Amino acid sequence: MKKSVRLQPIVEMADTRQQRATAALGQAQYHLRQQESRLEELRQYYQEYLLRMHSVGSGGSGAAMLLSIKEFTEKLHTAIQAQEQQVRDAESMLQNKKLNWFESRRNKKTLLKVVDSYSKQEQRNEAVKEQKDNDERSLRFFTPKNDEVA
Repeated sequence: MKKSVRLQPIVEMADTRQQRATAALGQAQYHLRQQESRLEELRQYYQEYLLRMHSVGSGGSGAAMLLSIKEFTEKLHTAIQAQEQQVRDAESMLQNKKLNWFESRRNKKTLLKVVDSYSKQEQRNEAVKEQKDNDERSLRFFTPKNDEVA
């Protein structure tokens, strides 16, 4: 069996690995977008409650209301910090998935080059063999037989 044919299952496995890496990369990108969106929502809520706290404070509303809003904005601030960490983690995961994807893509390309090289060598070998066979046939056809020479 030819080397190029024997390597085909390995190329198919590399292709499968690349497809999986592509899917994982897409999922990581989606996860990062979700985490960034959640962070943006938290930041908007935080800004809204800061504005509300200022309007309540300047409007002469009760201290209990002001304290409640202040406590809530502190909790939002903590949630924002935690979400920022989630975004950093998602970015790190995305970077790892990109590296995995590049690696799987590089491996597949390398295998395809090897298979292509083997295939071209096999074609050259086949052409040489065919030429040799043709030369031998021609030589037999044009070479006089022993009984024809006498």
